Parts: sequence; C-alpha cells; structure tokens
Amino acid sequence: MTHDRFPIKLSLQKPAPMSDFFDIALPALPSLLKGALITLQLTIVSIGLGLVGGSLLGIARLSKYGVVRVLARVYVDFFAGRRCWCSCS
Repeated sequence: MTHDRFPIKLSLQKPAPMSDFFDIALPALPSLLKGALITLQLTIVSIGLGLVGGSLLGIARLSKYGVVRVLARVYVDFFAGRRCWCSCS
C-alpha cells in the first residue's frame, strides 16, 4: 500500500534558536512601546470622556424638564440596545 495520495514531505528541522527571535523583536521594541503608550493615552481619554458623558446623561435623566429627560432616555436606550443588535446579527 503506497501513500502517494499525500505528497506532503515531513521535515524534521530543528527550531530556530531564541537569538533569531531577539534579533527580530529588539529592533521593533521602540515602535511597540510607542504604540503601547498611544493605546494607554487613548484609553485614559476614553475613560474620562465616558465618565463625563455618562454622568451628564445620568443627571439629564433625573431632570425635572420632561424634554431633557425623554431625550436622555431615548439616547441611552438606543445605544444600550445596539449591543443586543450587534450580538444578534
């Protein structure tokens, strides 16, 4: 019985030494750190904006003015429902 149907050649080469990894990774380290710093900055700004925006919407939902309360509720309900729409599609 021959196995000519499977022309895959198996090669038992030794894995590349770790020095090859560091030869590639170390030159890229400044770019990776710069990207990590930008990500951290965007995260902090997003948390701050979300905190301020969420607080304002929460206060608006407690407003004695019906129009403000309704607009805040529609906005919150719309975006809270978007999560469900995205996961269902």
